[in-house]
Amino acid sequence: MNERRKPQITQIIRHSIQLVGFLLFPGLFLTVYSAFKNVYMSVIAGTFTWAVNGPEILLIIAIVLVTVLLGRFFCGFLCSFGALGDLIYAVSGKFMKHRRLPGRKLDRIMKWGKYVILLGLFIFVWNLGVVISNDINPIYVFGMLSRPTTTDALTSAISIGGLLLLIIMIGSTFVERFFCRYLCPAGAILSVLSLLRIFRIRRNTETCVSCGACSHKCSMGVEVDQGKRVASGECINCMKCIPACPKESLSTNAAPVMAGTAAAAMITGLYYVGTIKQEPVTTASASNQISSFMQGKYTDGSYTGSAQGFRGAVQVSVNVENGYISDIEILSYRDDRQYFNLAESQIISSILASQDTDVATVSGATFSSRGIIDAVSNALAAAGNDGDIIISANNDTESTSKETGDHEVELTPLDPNQEQKESSSNETGENNGFTDGVYTGTGTGYRGETEVSVTVSGGKITDITVLSYRDDERFFRQAQNTIISDILASQSPNVQTVSGATYSSQGIIEAVSDALGITYEKPAVQEQGGHSHHRRR
Repeated sequence: MNERRKPQITQIIRHSIQLVGFLLFPGLFLTVYSAFKNVYMSVIAGTFTWAVNGPEILLIIAIVLVTVLLGRFFCGFLCSFGALGDLIYAVSGKFMKHRRLPGRKLDRIMKWGKYVILLGLFIFVWNLGVVISNDINPIYVFGMLSRPTTTDALTSAISIGGLLLLIIMIGSTFVERFFCRYLCPAGAILSVLSLLRIFRIRRNTETCVSCGACSHKCSMGVEVDQGKRVASGECINCMKCIPACPKESLSTNAAPVMAGTAAAAMITGLYYVGTIKQEPVTTASASNQISSFMQGKYTDGSYTGSAQGFRGAVQVSVNVENGYISDIEILSYRDDRQYFNLAESQIISSILASQDTDVATVSGATFSSRGIIDAVSNALAAAGNDGDIIISANNDTESTSKETGDHEVELTPLDPNQEQKESSSNETGENNGFTDGVYTGTGTGYRGETEVSVTVSGGKITDITVLSYRDDERFFRQAQNTIISDILASQSPNVQTVSGATYSSQGIIEAVSDALGITYEKPAVQEQGGHSHHRRR
């Protein structure tokens, strides 16, 4: 077999891998981007765990290793969005014989677009937590249309995101790999990593006549006819330039078929590692730690509920014991397994810990998260007591929950003797020492100021409402649900912080202390297993 035939065989294998990838995991290119984003965000937020982020770390290692050693084989062999662009460009070429392509100077300028997009996503999404709506996200629309198993696929197509996807497809008829060249944020990351690659296409300057045939054939518009090697990070190793050279002046220093196939196999294997189901880790909430004389707010029993996920209905079974959610089981779903398992492991743990469905969605698996949350909410609708929380000491007392902002706060007696003391003190006209009124106070959380309103009636703290905060919603809600309950129960801001949401807890405690005129000194923080814990003095 001569050297001229190898690149042609490479094209057969490359397109075969692209087809298999498109059919099995069309969203893999988005998974790669999400892996970088999720790991970064979890490290910054202090929530990184191997149980949850381990598969993403493995995928990142595989991508980085393959890209640094062999170049952007992922883009050339496995990216489904790239494969779609290749198909559109090839088909349109049958009808458009003369296409006016951007000049080299304009092409170089436009290629900076993907870096600008990546920077914008890094600032606003990765760091500020801005959520991109489905209606304006062409990647979401592509994901829905790649497997049109629900009526939502048509709905998503008729949106701003659908219009943007159409524009991208139209652009792909004129410029090969239009999205990859100018818009893809994952491509921007891999372009930088690819600058370090060992595998490169070499150019024999002695035999090359600088006809430009190789550059004209390049999928990414790389100037192959410049220099002794292709050094550009834009090269996706499609190998189309090699057979285009009439003087056979281009060669490679590795067998491209073997390298591309090995790279595809490695990345695919790591992708499926991410589909391994992680069992939810239950964290006992403050309400679960209260002694057995308390009864939760739900009616005991087993309930089912369903809601819309990414590709179809999600059905769950929820068990309630002693008024508390004791178990959540997924009965069926139609979403992509990798994303759904990532959402399932975290969402169920959060609901069990907080005993509430007001939990944050999982970054990178938002729609699957929403499906699980809504399905559990629908199931619990039949298990509620009109918002009442039954608190029973020897089954003869009750107290209703009070609304504070977006969540409920449980008014819980410390113990039967304490309840008796308070009752007798109230009979004698005494109180806990607080002056009746409504007070506001501020404290410093993880990302900024937290402001609360504290209501005192009869000398007791009766209500705490969060007016504003700047922390990440997921961690703030986790702290808010527990801290406010504990302060109301103990009638003092001297309560323990919530593990994993230390700084948000401190912000709430400090704000309540400030409102009540109590000096609050922040305890030292100890780092333990990626989470911050307090040791009170």
